[in-house]
Amino acid sequence: MKVITKMELQPDMVLGEDILDQDRVIYPAGTTITPQIIEKLKRYNLVCVTIMEDVDFATTHYAKIRFDSNFKAFERAYPLFLGQYKLAMKQLLIMGRKPADIILLTIYNELYYYITSGPVLLDYLYNLMPSEDELTYTQGLNAALLAGTFADWLGMSEEEKNTLILCGFYYDIGKLQLPYELLWKPGKLTDEEFKVIDSSCSRLYHRT
Repeated sequence: MKVITKMELQPDMVLGEDILDQDRVIYPAGTTITPQIIEKLKRYNLVCVTIMEDVDFATTHYAKIRFDSNFKAFERAYPLFLGQYKLAMKQLLIMGRKPADIILLTIYNELYYYITSGPVLLDYLYNLMPSEDELTYTQGLNAALLAGTFADWLGMSEEEKNTLILCGFYYDIGKLQLPYELLWKPGKLTDEEFKVIDSSCSRLYHRT
């Protein structure tokens, strides 16, 4: 909720607290402001009113997180670092050029800057809405972020933590060469489709 002056009231705003006149409730909290109410309030010796903000209408923990300013910053930064990760992986897949560890660790550190704790990371990742064609890459990036959190929980050394983070970036890399339709096929795979998966993964792991 926030406090605004009476002059800032607009139709469709919702009162966050009762408006009182000498301990008498003129309009109760939850009242939707109308032009008639704005006009009537001009007659009262009233300076400020409390109105509800969008976050006040959120009914769940996760819905409230979407209004958090730090989450919004994380949400803006995420696609930028996802793009860097995607580029690094494509250079590996297409040209066989393995990215330097420092590149991936920098992606992790820059993005983890917005995270204050493990539970916050879980909340933020739950609220992200990646596009379908980015799901495989977001899975790798998210795995790296979670790996760093697990390393902290386990009290790993910095070197051990970095190794685990890199494992998160690479652990499911075989999927990046597979067609989307095959990778996310809802039904059972055919023998031929299994051969495609086995062949793609074998080529990649021999390359790396």
